Amino acid sequence: MRTVIFDLDGTLADTAADLIAAANHCFEAAGHDAPLDPTEDALTAFRGGRAMLRLGFERVLDGAETEAEVERWYQPLLDRYGEALAVHTTLYPGAMEAVAELTRRGFRVAICTNKPAALAEALLERLDVRHAFGAMIGADTLPVRKPDAAPYIAAVEAAGGTVARSLLVGDTETDRETARAAGVPCVLVSFGPEGAGISRLEPEAMLDHYAALPDLVEQLLPAQEGDADVDAEAEATPGTDPSPALAEIAAVGGDGPGLEPLVRGWRREMPLQERLDLARALWATRGQAARIAAAKLLTQARIREDEDAVWDQIIAWLPEHEGTRLSDALCTAGEKRLAAAPARVDQLEPWVGAAQDWTRRAAIAMTLPAARAAHPDAAQQALRMRVLGWLPALLDDAFPPVRKTASGWLRALSRHDPDAVRDFLTRETAISDKARAAAARFLPDA
Repeated sequence: MRTVIFDLDGTLADTAADLIAAANHCFEAAGHDAPLDPTEDALTAFRGGRAMLRLGFERVLDGAETEAEVERWYQPLLDRYGEALAVHTTLYPGAMEAVAELTRRGFRVAICTNKPAALAEALLERLDVRHAFGAMIGADTLPVRKPDAAPYIAAVEAAGGTVARSLLVGDTETDRETARAAGVPCVLVSFGPEGAGISRLEPEAMLDHYAALPDLVEQLLPAQEGDADVDAEAEATPGTDPSPALAEIAAVGGDGPGLEPLVRGWRREMPLQERLDLARALWATRGQAARIAAAKLLTQARIREDEDAVWDQIIAWLPEHEGTRLSDALCTAGEKRLAAAPARVDQLEPWVGAAQDWTRRAAIAMTLPAARAAHPDAAQQALRMRVLGWLPALLDDAFPPVRKTASGWLRALSRHDPDAVRDFLTRETAISDKARAAAARFLPDA
């Protein structure tokens, strides 16, 4: 999915006057005259609170040490700004019209800013535009901020986009360096505080007015075969809008540690059909974090109603998934349903010869609980024997994650039934020496 990521201050909105006012309030509270000018010092304002404090204290303290004062007044500045963050702030002409047109053309749109997330969210709500963006990543959403590429990537993925099919619209050198770090095109606006001089950074394009942005983006991210299919897929889940969920995913840092408790709360609060609808809508966005969340939404040991619909959805997604983290999430959801109905192993067996690498891995990964069982029941014993018949091909598979998962399956089994592993290695003489050594490594007498 093609995606456009916007900076906030100096790109979507002219926030300089309110930022400068908050800083000057701090200087006056410290017993100084207001040293910053909302026009002349606008560029410094867009570089952040500490930059404003540093410049102001350098002026009023006449070259004395300023860093201690900067740190002392940073939180009071944020507090003051939060009290009056939209007094003078305005959106740049045509900004939201351009966002709406990009959305109409099928682009995902999101924000990546170095403003603290709570302040950014509050400002967007005050301006009544938060609903227009699929995600918002702030300065403290992740452990790092721009120009590190991680916040940008998180914004793209939370919006349901693909980094390789995205670009950044910004107004500063920080934005230019962020785009470079992410390996994506950068559009810099000429109506920010630095004006046309920002072209010195040699972005892929300059923007003089938002009216030109949609066509400019089309030039930088030309449509490819499949773009329309993605849009159709996203629209194929009637009545389910993934945007609020995507915003929550972004707020917890994408597919980091915060995602599991977030999805656990959704599972607790939503009936099954609602979870299925949301999972399908999230999957259709094609974002990595969104798809992991979709898989986790369907991960539950006991599902009393319409369990077949959950299983059918999981296996329908298999040919489309890739990457270890997404594969692990999807296979964990699948193993729960396989444990609930072991006869489903019949559907797994064809996956062993699947052309899609991650589907072959899933055939083994979903059966791991049977290998790990300390006291297997009859169904688990039968499943073990079935999988042992698949392993000769998978232990020497050309795809490393398949080989690793197959070896891990035998390693798990060796802890609980080492004799079965010894018999397997004795019987299967065609396994390569490397695969045999990996499989035998964790046997008790190895």
